[in-house]
Amino acid sequence: MRLAVLALSLPVMFTAMGLAMLWLPHCQLPASITLAYLTLTPIVYYARRRLYFSISVFAKSLAGFAALWAIQTAWPTFDVEYMRRVIQTLSAGCPNWEIYLFTSAVVLAPFVEEALFRVVLYGELEKRVGVLGGYLANSLAFAVVHGIPQALHVYFAMGLLLTHAYRKGGYLTAVALHSVNNLLASISLLFP
Repeated sequence: MRLAVLALSLPVMFTAMGLAMLWLPHCQLPASITLAYLTLTPIVYYARRRLYFSISVFAKSLAGFAALWAIQTAWPTFDVEYMRRVIQTLSAGCPNWEIYLFTSAVVLAPFVEEALFRVVLYGELEKRVGVLGGYLANSLAFAVVHGIPQALHVYFAMGLLLTHAYRKGGYLTAVALHSVNNLLASISLLFP
């Protein structure tokens, strides 16, 4: 059943995005991203056995993210101006677009992506190719899906850290870490 969920998640997401673009023509992109994540929230059901939080794993993983953020600041990997133009596109003609951004990036994306990548995908990969193969393949998939070629290595490293947080600290630890990362990224884009 988990493999069917994986196979169907992208078509369901794109269908939801298309419907949102029809229903809310003035907020096409922000609304479609939010609705896409909303349609995938039932996937969190698969995390029910790992619904715990470890403060020590969170703290250690957060230190890893802090190191990654420091490296990104010292050696930027993608065009920040490009990302700001994306934000301007999101905001054009869409009242309350900040609510869509916050809801999608800080709330829904961490819950859905951690369930999809860590609980479902990593869980299946670990059974089939072992822990190391699961870490590597899952992190590569996470990086590729984020669609920024210049930052592939950054998202890969994030995938490794999030997988570690999930494996050692539970689903909620990975979700909290992902949320903090997305919150800080959103703030840095909105308030340069």
